[in-house]
Amino acid sequence: ITPDDLVHVTDSNHRIQVFQQNGQFIRQFGNGIVECPRGIAVTSDGHIVVASASANKLSIFTQDGQCVHEVTDIGLNVPLGVAVDSDGLIYIADSNNSRVVVL
Repeated sequence: ITPDDLVHVTDSNHRIQVFQQNGQFIRQFGNGIVECPRGIAVTSDGHIVVASASANKLSIFTQDGQCVHEVTDIGLNVPLGVAVDSDGLIYIADSNNSRVVVL
């Protein structure tokens, strides 16, 4: 849930969907950027962090869905989860490498 109380979810159609807390659809984004998104988290400043399992990358979006950064050079191999702590550190569950990557 972002600071504006919107719920962001990944789906099997290679996108992120945004809903109000009552379930009303708002918008979607990430088409052509995320591939098999499996993990999603929100930073304290409202950026949406998405782990793409088949693309082995992390994408960071603004709340309106603009991709502002991609992390592709850290050797991810099927990242399946992502979390962000209160200090802004990003934790990635790097499944096939059996490790947690901290950025």
